[in-house]
Amino acid sequence: MRRGLIGRPPSDGEVHYVWSFLLWGSVMEPDIRGRLRQAWGLCERHAWAFLSVEAAFRPHFLHASALVYEDLMGRARNAFRLMGPWKAGRLRHALREQMPCIMCSIGYGPESSGIAPPGVLEHGRDVASLRRFAEATRCWWEPAVCGICSGSERPARCRRHLRRELGGGAAREIEDAGDLVWRISGHLARFARSFRWELRGTETEADRAALISAVGWCSGWRPLLSIMEPERRKRGESSA
Repeated sequence: MRRGLIGRPPSDGEVHYVWSFLLWGSVMEPDIRGRLRQAWGLCERHAWAFLSVEAAFRPHFLHASALVYEDLMGRARNAFRLMGPWKAGRLRHALREQMPCIMCSIGYGPESSGIAPPGVLEHGRDVASLRRFAEATRCWWEPAVCGICSGSERPARCRRHLRRELGGGAAREIEDAGDLVWRISGHLARFARSFRWELRGTETEADRAALISAVGWCSGWRPLLSIMEPERRKRGESSA
């Protein structure tokens, strides 16, 4: 996979886990879905590793990721419905992780081993499909990039950095963040529904881009920005 994922490629174990997860349809297991909900998905490294590996094997059928993040963005949307006094504190509490990343808790990391066939491991490390997907939808997800993750003056914040800034309780920050969550959630719901046979082909580029926005909002943006660095250099850009 070369660079990306905060400087380290996915290990054999990480590729094997995601490949097995997709192969056996584990995303539909209630226990797995519950753990993903409580952890707000996966950690920053593993969230992008999961999407990258799924894109490598199923570039036109990102169903597992769409289902997971449709669920998580629905949870986020509900969190922003909180009303009354102490809204910032209550929202900060609602956006916290209640469980660790499932892949981290199992022990998968940059050095973990796996037993998938060599061809699977090599194919799973290739970020080309994720890069193509991100580049094709760039104009739609780029406004959602967190300014802190990207080291820029962008006003958007991912969930983790939003929580850090909620101590001030600025109503405008909450309003803007809520608008972003609602936009991502609406588009992603349409993308997830497009996998139904009777609705195939109904998604737009904005709907597809919402999957990238959702992963970035839930877990952080640095791995994707690292993966997209060669494209930025081609255009002479200094930041995402």
